[in-house]
Amino acid sequence: MALRLKRNALSLNDKMKILKYFDKKSQNYKRSQIAAELDIPLSTLSTILKYRPEIEEKCRNACGRALKMKKNKTGKYAELENILVDWIYSLNNQNLPVNGPFIKKRALEIATELEISDFTASSGWLERFKKRHSIALRQTDEPESGEDDGIDVPHDTFQEIVKDYEARDIFNGDEFGLFFKLLPDEKFSTEDKKCEDGRLSDQRFTILACVNSDGSEKLPILVIGDSDISHKDMPCQYEVDPCSWITKERFVAWLKVLDDYFEIQGRLVVLFVDDSPVHPKEIILNNINLVMLPPDSEYEMPMNQGIIKSIRQNYRTKLIERHNKDIDDFGTKNPVSIREALQYISTSWESVKPSLIQSCFKKSGFGDYYDIDDDDDEYKAEILMKYHDYLYVDYDLATCDSKKSDVASISSNNEISGIGNKNGQGQVSTQATATALTAIATLKQYLSTINSREGLEKLSFIENIVLTTE
Repeated sequence: MALRLKRNALSLNDKMKILKYFDKKSQNYKRSQIAAELDIPLSTLSTILKYRPEIEEKCRNACGRALKMKKNKTGKYAELENILVDWIYSLNNQNLPVNGPFIKKRALEIATELEISDFTASSGWLERFKKRHSIALRQTDEPESGEDDGIDVPHDTFQEIVKDYEARDIFNGDEFGLFFKLLPDEKFSTEDKKCEDGRLSDQRFTILACVNSDGSEKLPILVIGDSDISHKDMPCQYEVDPCSWITKERFVAWLKVLDDYFEIQGRLVVLFVDDSPVHPKEIILNNINLVMLPPDSEYEMPMNQGIIKSIRQNYRTKLIERHNKDIDDFGTKNPVSIREALQYISTSWESVKPSLIQSCFKKSGFGDYYDIDDDDDEYKAEILMKYHDYLYVDYDLATCDSKKSDVASISSNNEISGIGNKNGQGQVSTQATATALTAIATLKQYLSTINSREGLEKLSFIENIVLTTE
């Protein structure tokens, strides 16, 4: 059956239908026959085919309303906008995110270059510009490929799970990587950026952050690096791994401490995590309902809707300020120390706004989504614009070893800690294991009475070693 289109201005959606119809028919029919079936002039079909790449690119980046717009209106500043569109598409082709403040700042720079004196880059102009050129801005923390911003989130699914929980008892946790030493004038080659083989472990951290849906409780951030340093007066919790990765037993230890913490408080909470190899599929917890997204899920968790992005931006802004001060004061750059980096990370985590956290949870389906303007700091916007590529260099870093088995990971961590069955010295007796577990239970009871979360976490790590040592 032929696809019939009214003979008037065609929307992006109409043009995509024409292209799909042409692909079906082109092997057996001439262009003139296809145009006749579509009830459009042959010249219109030829023009659409000529500009196919541009049409498909616009559709990939278009919001729902823009797909239906029929006239490609030009604004007052057509030349400026054409240059700006090319710049946005260039960033998009590199999988680099862009937001409203970036576009406004770049537009003002172009206006200066073109000697346009009456251009102000107002919010109203930005909205009209986006509609004219079918541009939708991604709000997620990590750049995506091939997905537009109009994806539906599973409101019903999440609402059903969380309906019996208060906002303060709904949590999301996630790991992410950070090149903590990297300065703006330093670059890593593309193949290094994921570090799936564990390389550059002395240059990066794996960080575990967890927060509740109203932003009232940011749990202490966990940082994992490869340097064994003194834990005295640490600004945040720091653990050691030779590849700077999180392991399954370390995550389980963190989870059990969290479970004890909520048990002490008499709270029942729900914790959402992604399908990482280090997240246990089966675990018995008393006060935490652990909910894991399936591996093929198309939905983003709140941490990836902008929370992790905010931590990275805060950290890199501090690092840039430090770098610039070193150049001004000493004429040279000094590498950031691990303790300094941990302090910056801790401060960056505390600086994430509750309003942003609430917005990210709502965007993931935990309530009705509303957008917020979190980029009102002109100085910060300038930093983000100037160092755009630098800010997102580590968005895809590996945070764990997906190839090793659990047993291999346990063996590795036993060696790091200096605890366990080393050098094949034989199996540990059942009596010795029972004695150790009794001692751990006694210590756990004591640490619970003094509300020592750090002590409980260390103890749970030791308990896992005892339970997994043969």
